[in-house]
This record gives sequence, structure tokens and C-alpha cells, in this order.
Amino acid sequence: MRCNLHSVDPYEIIRREFDQQMTGLRRTGDVRMTVTESEQGFSLELDVPGFKEEDLNVAVEDGHLIISGERTSSVPENARTLFSNRTYGSFRRVLRLDKSIDTDSVDASIRNGVLTITLARRPEVQPKKIAIRSLENVSTSAEDWTLPESVFHVLAAVCTMWITTCSSRKGSE
Repeated sequence: MRCNLHSVDPYEIIRREFDQQMTGLRRTGDVRMTVTESEQGFSLELDVPGFKEEDLNVAVEDGHLIISGERTSSVPENARTLFSNRTYGSFRRVLRLDKSIDTDSVDASIRNGVLTITLARRPEVQPKKIAIRSLENVSTSAEDWTLPESVFHVLAAVCTMWITTCSSRKGSE
């Protein structure tokens, strides 16, 4: 799977880290993600603390996995915020999916602030284990072998031709 995220400016990463260290704030668009691969497919885990199921959206569109979400302030309208270092807003991650992914079987779940997305490989591209048959107990005795009747007819015809050929050579010597 190619996790082609939008190009990232290295200076933007440095600015983001500096902002985090200096102000303690984190942009909501900066959702941390881990991608793992197995024989069956891929698994993505995104840290989305404070997000509820209804705040998140996972979709497959034109060969891309689109993950988005929005968290709004829970402060009542008639209340005044004295202090807050929580972040609100939206995020969006777009990943290009490899052609081996079965887009009909994408699964998503959320638990303890972690969004888990499972991407299965199409059955035809999954590794196939080939069974190895043991021939240790297979009989090699000619009595145990059965051949179709047509094989005997072919063998008889070949033998007849061979005998005829040999006889004609002897006569010409």
C-alpha cells in the first residue's frame, strides 16, 4: 500500500514542532497515525482523543481513503471560557490505496480515542499456501496402477508399429 500523503514541507514540520514546544498547542489537523501491514492487508491506527464516532468520517473515493473529523467546543453559549488549551477544529487525511486493497471490505472502529481502520487485500492477491502432498505411502507396484483403456490402445498401436519397423529392417539386411 502506498500511503501517499500530501507533500509535506520540512520547514512546516519544524514550525509545527516549535509551536508545540513553545505554546503547548497542537493543531487538530495533526492527527498521529500508525500503518502496519500483514499478509491479509493493512491496519491504520489514528489518535483521535476526544472525538466521538459521529465526529469522524471514513470513506473510499476514486482509489483514495479519506479520513476526516471535526471536534467542536462543548462550552455552553451563555458560559464564558476562563482558560482552555484544548484544540477544536477539523482534520482530513487522504491516502492513495494500492490496487490490491478490497475497497468493499474496509472496516473502521473507535475505542479509547484510537480510530482503527482495517484494509483487507483482495482474495486473489493474498498469498496462497500450497499444500505439499506426501508420496511416501503411494504404491509404485504396476499392479496398483490403473490406466484408461484408450492408453492401452495407444500403447498397442505404438508396439505394433515398432515391431513392423523392426521386421522391415531385418528383411532389408
